[in-house]
Amino acid sequence: MKSKKKESSRGVTTGKKEGGSTKAKFNFTPYTGPVEKFPSFISVVKDGLAISYGFLQEHPELVKIQFVNLALDSDSEAIGLTFVERKGPHTFTLSKEGKRRMVRCVNFFNSTGLSVKEWKGQYIPVVSDTDGGRMYVIELKRRR
Repeated sequence: MKSKKKESSRGVTTGKKEGGSTKAKFNFTPYTGPVEKFPSFISVVKDGLAISYGFLQEHPELVKIQFVNLALDSDSEAIGLTFVERKGPHTFTLSKEGKRRMVRCVNFFNSTGLSVKEWKGQYIPVVSDTDGGRMYVIELKRRR
């Protein structure tokens, strides 16, 4: 039986024999090493704060939460985020953007005197338990 080269719909040539299959020319070994996990961070971006998919994976209890309260410690140059289930008068809404969440809070930055351009970047949050609940704190660093 002659080997016949057949072009697949994707333009890839396969080596199939008429009426049968060819002997496998590959010897695969399954990958058993570590799998990359998504990084966990909160970013200061042009429109406010972006909460990474990795952060949501690390804190699955927050995935269904729709609101967040923000607080500023101007002495430490830190922002605190407290995720809440009910909207209040000074609560920001979390919106979905793909797998991440956004807090559109430009007015928070403007009213507190923080410049988004100056603080733009990724921050690894620190967990702080307060009377108002669990707070995720990002310590801001000036851009150079």
